[in-house]
Amino acid sequence: MNWKRLEQIDVLIYVPIEKQDFCTNEETHLAELRYAVDDILQDWLPDFNMKMIEVAGDVKTRREQVLAMIR
Repeated sequence: MNWKRLEQIDVLIYVPIEKQDFCTNEETHLAELRYAVDDILQDWLPDFNMKMIEVAGDVKTRREQVLAMIR
């Protein structure tokens, strides 16, 4: 992977899996993989030292959180 490309990202928006998971098991058969990837992202993302926002809630709430940051 070319890590220099990460420098081109202005802000990274991270949407972690929440306790109230909005994706039900009926929607995906890869639930364990989703949680494993989420754990990895939570560990790795702070190491990139880039501007990041972690959003939570329903889609409307997430949108408002992102808009509030970029205004």
